Amino acid sequence: MKKMDLFADKLKHARKLQGYTQTELCKKVNQELARNKFPSITRNAITMYETGERRPKYEVLIALSRVLKTDANDLLGIQEGDLITHKIRYDELDIEQKRLFDMMPSNEQEKYLEELSLEKKLNNVCDKIIDLCRYEGISISEFEELINKLQIRQSLVKQQTLANTKV
Repeated sequence: MKKMDLFADKLKHARKLQGYTQTELCKKVNQELARNKFPSITRNAITMYETGERRPKYEVLIALSRVLKTDANDLLGIQEGDLITHKIRYDELDIEQKRLFDMMPSNEQEKYLEELSLEKKLNNVCDKIIDLCRYEGISISEFEELINKLQIRQSLVKQQTLANTKV
């Protein structure tokens, strides 16, 4: 199940658990949004969130979690272990990875598990970036261009900081 589908299912489940219709949920979320001076949403937006067609903006996600009396991470399907570095264990390896692991000298096995853990975390981050780009309507090439501009900006700030400290 994709994360977006997971969010849709969790949102629908949380809404039903509270006994709200989509219209009732929409009204309560809009009250929460208005309290914080954010624009309102429509019942159709709730439907699109529950079918996985759209993801809510940050402020809507927070309002949804407050109204539904649940944690935003829970709605997103983020477990506590996802928020910290998770080290892969041997029993989590697939058949090919186990075969490679078993053939390695014992002093390299720990490093191999660390590399796989890092690769898994990197893949999760990439998946989230791709989801965010799709949600915001940004192509991957536009995203890469934004990253390049950010790196250039960071480099200029670093150079400026170094120049100011030398003066």
